[in-house]
Amino acid sequence: MPTEMEMKNLRDDYRFQIFSWGILSLFAYLVPHVSIKIGGYRQAVAKSKYWSASEDRLKEAHGHIIRSSAAAIFTFLTLITIFATIVALLTRGLDLRMENIINGLAYYMASVIFLFISRKIPKWTFYYYRTKSGSEKHDGEYLGTTAKVLKFKIYCDIGVQFLRIFFLLLPFYCGANAMVIPNSALLGIVMGFFIDFSIYKCRRTSGRRRLILTVLSTLIMILAGLALFLTGTYYVAVVWGLETRRDKVIVAVVMALLYSIVAIIIHGVMWYRTKKYKERGTDSSRITRSRLNTRSFRDRLGTSLFFSKIMTRNETKEGSASDVHTSKSSGSVPISGEDAKKAASNDGDDEAADSNNEDEGEPKAAVPSAGPSARLDEDNIDEDTTANEDETEESTYRALCCARIRCRRENKEGDDERSRADKWLSRLEVTLWVLVSLGFIFFVLINIGAQHQANSTFTLLGPAQIKLYSGFNNGSVCAFDDRGPASNITTFSTKEAAHEAGFKVLHCQPCGECSTWENLRIEWATRNYLAAESARCAKKSLFGGGDAVTACLEQPPIEFQVECANCWTRDILCTKKYCAFIFLQSQLIDTVGNFNVKEGTITSAVCEEAHCELEDGPGSGRMGFVECSGATRRRMNIVSSIERPEWQQCLIVDANYTELFGDCCERPRDFYETAPKWQELDEMGLVWRDVY
Repeated sequence: MPTEMEMKNLRDDYRFQIFSWGILSLFAYLVPHVSIKIGGYRQAVAKSKYWSASEDRLKEAHGHIIRSSAAAIFTFLTLITIFATIVALLTRGLDLRMENIINGLAYYMASVIFLFISRKIPKWTFYYYRTKSGSEKHDGEYLGTTAKVLKFKIYCDIGVQFLRIFFLLLPFYCGANAMVIPNSALLGIVMGFFIDFSIYKCRRTSGRRRLILTVLSTLIMILAGLALFLTGTYYVAVVWGLETRRDKVIVAVVMALLYSIVAIIIHGVMWYRTKKYKERGTDSSRITRSRLNTRSFRDRLGTSLFFSKIMTRNETKEGSASDVHTSKSSGSVPISGEDAKKAASNDGDDEAADSNNEDEGEPKAAVPSAGPSARLDEDNIDEDTTANEDETEESTYRALCCARIRCRRENKEGDDERSRADKWLSRLEVTLWVLVSLGFIFFVLINIGAQHQANSTFTLLGPAQIKLYSGFNNGSVCAFDDRGPASNITTFSTKEAAHEAGFKVLHCQPCGECSTWENLRIEWATRNYLAAESARCAKKSLFGGGDAVTACLEQPPIEFQVECANCWTRDILCTKKYCAFIFLQSQLIDTVGNFNVKEGTITSAVCEEAHCELEDGPGSGRMGFVECSGATRRRMNIVSSIERPEWQQCLIVDANYTELFGDCCERPRDFYETAPKWQELDEMGLVWRDVY
């Protein structure tokens, strides 16, 4: 188990941290991918027959891109803020161990994101292969011929990028203070713009310099990910109780090797597949000679939302509008002087260079055959470029959604350019994303539920303990006349009344269903493992219900009689109803076997005491566990695996349980060895001290 000093240090780290690596890394991942989408749309409208037909229409399309992108970003950031606030408020005061698990998970997430970005960097700088995305197989009709369709597609594509990180962010809101979430998001956005701008600058270099920058950037991301991975391992190792420094060093070395091997495999596979694609030398492989060429990628800049104004201003100053336009009949696209020079150096491979410009998922239009960048006048638009029935101004958003789904399905069915391995890798990525997202949702729900139950426990525990233990040693008692298995066991109003009748006190408070000779022996003999064994039986309620729990409690190494087992079953089902999330949380923080009931500590045992011992559920009015069972270990003054303060122990017990039943049992297997001896003693009417 972690030392108090280690837990204190981790508590201070978590409570006073100013950002979360998990949130930061996910926003850093988001920024360049949103920029890719925006840049892709800017390029697509410039090559679309419809939107590039006139200067006014092109300017209108750029305005739609800016406004729709900004609206989508604002909408989804607002949605993230709302969910972050809700989750953070519902999980205030999390268990310290869970806080450290979340912190470790944040470091793990950041390390995975950095490794993922390290794989993307060589793709963005054209040193790793990439395949065509579905949207790249459309010409200008993919963008639609109405503002409504264009804005809808932009909004959806930006939304998809936010959806990729939305569920992955959820765990890192749990228990976060007021500054962590906004600070993490802002730092992540800054890092994302830095990555985006760095890639932009790298792509504008050529030859050996670009290769060096690519390798250096990739190594930096891998090493940063490794450092974060090891830090996360430290947090988790402390929570799960690595005792010695040697154990921690071994775990650190193993995890470092594991991370390094995964990184080598990922980049090795990418390098091998790139080599194979280059050997094919086909256009569909997306690896062409333009991969090593340099050209302007200004629309790919992270500030592409504002780039149109910069570009327009520069073109105006250069006075190049008339120089770079050809007549309507020639169908050429206006380009800046700088772009014209760079395009000339691409060996007539403009389309291939454009196709490699962005990463997966960006919309691209095929270049018209009339020229490398054909532009049509508004009057010369073919009928094929006019709006279809799904792309009119009157189209409903429902129709647009259906058309989008149908389009994506057709893309997948007709996707014959990607290899089988690419398709399976894509499916694997989606499957992993779904599984991790579902796991994170479940993780957050557990913490919300556990914190709600913990708050309820804090509210109910005080009043319940007052009623349970007030006058604990001064009230009625359950006593026996000390005649072995044939003893008469009954309730007396006071300890004095029992002594006057010649009886000895077995436990405080009245007798119950578990106050028989056989059940008292079980309470004593199983004192060191009953809590764990009853928890094992409780798991059977998930599928078998109460009957399965009762049957388990009647079997070795417990063997309660049926009436006593029924009391325990009712208590277990009550605990399942009111403390299930605390139990699930304990699975994550290695406290399943922690039955501590110390003040200020919330465990399943404390939750059970607050909700189920006084009544069978708060406010139910039904008999609670202690009244039903009568005999409990604290009432019998037995020190068990559940450590309790002295004021919760009955101090007036006369019975010596060691003399009555022996000193069994330390572990369940001892029960099987001792049970035959108890049976012999019962047949002879004797107790343990009479023979052993």
